[in-house]
Amino acid sequence: MSGSKYPTFGTLLLLLDYLLEHITIIKNDTSIPKWIKGIAKEMQEKFRCISVNLYNSTATLALVLDPRYKTQILPNSVSVEDAKQLLLEKFNSYQNMEQTLIADDENEIKEDNVEDKRKTSGILSRMIQKKRKFNNLQSRNEIMEYLAIPVEPIDIDPSTSVSSEQAFSKSGELVSKKRNRLGDRAIEACMCLNSWIKLLNN
Repeated sequence: MSGSKYPTFGTLLLLLDYLLEHITIIKNDTSIPKWIKGIAKEMQEKFRCISVNLYNSTATLALVLDPRYKTQILPNSVSVEDAKQLLLEKFNSYQNMEQTLIADDENEIKEDNVEDKRKTSGILSRMIQKKRKFNNLQSRNEIMEYLAIPVEPIDIDPSTSVSSEQAFSKSGELVSKKRNRLGDRAIEACMCLNSWIKLLNN
């Protein structure tokens, strides 16, 4: 399930749903031997333990924020309206945080005792800029805009952190028993050079 060119966290929910449905079919099929049904039952118990930690708001948001799926494919336990509401609540919480920061900055500017008149124009421009940003946040509904955009093709290359993790995990190959005295900066330089050479070759 780990890929370097696509996110996988949200799709784990879909995979788990599919496997659970398949296991249910196996358990109810009278033509399947008992020993296979026994394995299916054990797998079902294992998946139930996993689902306790996996079926949460973070995983659902990861799936909805994947431009290849959005709300078109959701786990059986989550409705489209629930997913939209969850995304909207999270968006509003971040928006409220930003508005609080803007208000705090404005209060800080008002409380500052500025003696130099030349600084007045700079402070006023900052206040106007932040006020415009605040008004833009209120006038736009980014959630509806995002959901209204058609989904991307399955073979699109969304951003992911797996590639960077793979790059830094290669440090284990660089620092061997014979080269265990390399300093931090030397290791960093070698890792960067190795990565840049590959980019240049491409």
